[in-house]
Amino acid sequence: MDCSITIKNELFVTLTLVDFKADSGQWQQKPPTIVGARETTAFLLKDSARSKGTARYRADFERIPDNEKPHIGIMFDCPGSNDESEFKASGRRTIFDLTTSFDKKERPLLGHVTVNLAKNATTASKLESISTDTSGVLVRNTKDQTQIGETILWKADNGAAYEDNSNTSVRGSHNPVIIDVAAPKVPHIRANLTIDDHLVFVPCLLLGFSNNEAGHPLVAHSDRAKPELFHKAGTNTVLVTLLPPWASADTPWGIADDITWRIEVLGTKQVFTLNTTRLEFYAITNSLPAFYQKVVPVGLLRRFVLPRRDPKISWVEHCCYATFRDNGFIYDSTRGGASYAGNGKGGHFKLTSYLKDVNAKTLVNCYDQASIMQILLGLCPTTSGAQYVFMRPFGYIAKTDLIGQGLCNNPFYLGNQTAKLVKDDDPKRTAFGNHAFVTLRADSKQGIVDSCCGPHTGKETWQEYISAAIHTKAQTTLYDANSHSSRPGVEADIKPVTGVEGLKGELDTLSIAPGPTPTQASAMMASDAIEPQGAPAAAAPSGAAETVPTSAVLAAASLFPKEIQDLVALATAPAPVPVETRSTAALSHFFDDAALASLGWALERSERYISPDGTMAQWMLDPTSKSDDDGFPDDVVVEIFIARGGMRDAIFAFANHLTCYMSDPTETFSPPGPEGIRGQLNLESFDELEDGSASHLTLLWAYGNLFVRITYRHQGPHRNTSQVRELADKLQKFLEAGAEPVAPDGGPAPYIQPLIGPDGPVPNGSTFVVKGYENDDSFAHVRTENANVILLDHDRKENTFTFYAVSPGNETITFSFSDPKTFHTFSTTLNVEVSA
Repeated sequence: MDCSITIKNELFVTLTLVDFKADSGQWQQKPPTIVGARETTAFLLKDSARSKGTARYRADFERIPDNEKPHIGIMFDCPGSNDESEFKASGRRTIFDLTTSFDKKERPLLGHVTVNLAKNATTASKLESISTDTSGVLVRNTKDQTQIGETILWKADNGAAYEDNSNTSVRGSHNPVIIDVAAPKVPHIRANLTIDDHLVFVPCLLLGFSNNEAGHPLVAHSDRAKPELFHKAGTNTVLVTLLPPWASADTPWGIADDITWRIEVLGTKQVFTLNTTRLEFYAITNSLPAFYQKVVPVGLLRRFVLPRRDPKISWVEHCCYATFRDNGFIYDSTRGGASYAGNGKGGHFKLTSYLKDVNAKTLVNCYDQASIMQILLGLCPTTSGAQYVFMRPFGYIAKTDLIGQGLCNNPFYLGNQTAKLVKDDDPKRTAFGNHAFVTLRADSKQGIVDSCCGPHTGKETWQEYISAAIHTKAQTTLYDANSHSSRPGVEADIKPVTGVEGLKGELDTLSIAPGPTPTQASAMMASDAIEPQGAPAAAAPSGAAETVPTSAVLAAASLFPKEIQDLVALATAPAPVPVETRSTAALSHFFDDAALASLGWALERSERYISPDGTMAQWMLDPTSKSDDDGFPDDVVVEIFIARGGMRDAIFAFANHLTCYMSDPTETFSPPGPEGIRGQLNLESFDELEDGSASHLTLLWAYGNLFVRITYRHQGPHRNTSQVRELADKLQKFLEAGAEPVAPDGGPAPYIQPLIGPDGPVPNGSTFVVKGYENDDSFAHVRTENANVILLDHDRKENTFTFYAVSPGNETITFSFSDPKTFHTFSTTLNVEVSA
């Protein structure tokens, strides 16, 4: 009796014949060697008395050795008597769903078998860990650590330890990762799973779904073209690609979320939910501007990259709108002072303070806005070459939105108590003496980006921007009447400049300013041997021993424009300083909670920016009287630069600060009266209103090796100016109490214990450790000259610095330490050779 067998393959893979035999009968049609995916075929065994045989097929799942692939057996028997026929198919039930149909009495035997995947699988499989390889551009986490090489992102036995919940609005990770935005489909992570027998040889996908995005979209998946096939139980690794719906190949994007992982069985669509893990990834350019030093702080990415979701908004527009309207900063319409930029040409940006002040309504100017835009555009491959440009003169602005102020054509309206919008020829209308912004393509004079006013989102040429932003002489008669703004700026006045140099708020002095050494400057200030140059020094009071010669002041300010030098000379106060003084006051004591409370202030937060040339310290203070509850925000920032080089560098910092104002500093600042003299240099800016409040107050002074600035952080009016002046006076007395004279030769250099570094060359791609001083609780800053090595971690408990060698060559590492009490800085260098 004949056996006619039909095979219907519903799998997505082929079935390959392994062996077959006929126990009785002759093959009329042999079992096919291949049964293709989604294909139906048949074979026939004939015999007049009895036909009986078997056929065995192998399911050709990819990425599994042939000897480990699962088999399907088919047995058929059609006896010639009245005995019942037999027909069955066998295979692993956890993998295959085998359906057979035939009639036991029918002759010949007509057997049908359908091969499909099992529809009722169960599993206890689970996700054990997630890891990745970090290289190229790195990210620094909120613990000030950087990961490189193989990095564990999450482990099941201690998942919460990887979660960074320091920002309540971000589901962050302590191991955030940066990937190349230009390679979005490259597998980014390794998922290590424990697979039980129920999923062995079961083709499936590993899928990750957002827990917190609307609709819980799919954000990660294994290779859809090559489903996972686990050919053994136990630990298995799956490569996963992060690709959320908002991902782009040329625009930065990010994800910080709790991800729920699921296994989906291909074909049957069965889904098994596994663990939930915390992941934080950012896709940016792999070629960052030099000021990043190959490392991006995670706070910047969280603030600007993570929120981007709309693919219709370009990166330039996204950054412009975020910095202009979404971060809560307000233009300083009193004096146009910078809060975060190092100077008018960019300099070292105080990124930490900027990010902490988001939505705090603190004051900014165009230098701040141009700097943060250059920083952000540097994250995108299509805009990373954006340049900071400086335009002087600029002129009277056309009616436009001014950051935080709304429509305005009179940017310094608070300085002269007028209105934001005035008539074009109003004699009290104010102008921009200069302006900073960004250009996307300096070579072709294209793409102006201005997030201070407008905003302008990179769609205009230089000339189109000028025509839209600046009033001409035909539009206002004020140019002819204003000596400081005698003409509108033209295209030739736009000059690309250095722009942002760093993100850590450092102030370089000795390495930038030529002129006398600190010892020479000290000697110059201790004698009248050198004839004064430029503006004369203020007359010494009766009985004063000596005065600070203007020549010494101008030497320290020699790199700055003449109007700055003149103002510095004007600030020079009579002072009996036979030798330079250097304060050793324990500033941490003055700014502790109890001391501040006695003066009516409370510490909101403090920051410390360290460089080889000194420490720039900031204290943000709130009045305990809560005078800002009625709408008058009276909190201040006290900023002190403790210059390592002495008075010369303090004067340099004083002069450098005067370049941070868009308004004319000679109209902004003036020397104080006798009661306001606190140091060798003194200036203040103060505007008192009719009701006794003030629209603004800034106090500047240089005393020995210190430059001090106290100013309001928010827009006025302010009602506690006397309290601010009292704070300044108390601070100065505290500094004087800790002052010590410095010998004309500078005195002996402090002994600095050598650091313990590597004994010889360091292989590229390796880590190495530098041991610091024993029992040293100083704050530390590390600077590399060539960025051939990257600081991964500073363990303050063990006082070790862990570095990673990223490229061959010589590297000079400068270690700067700031004393925890006095904030005095001392530095040392270590030379390292990175071998290929």
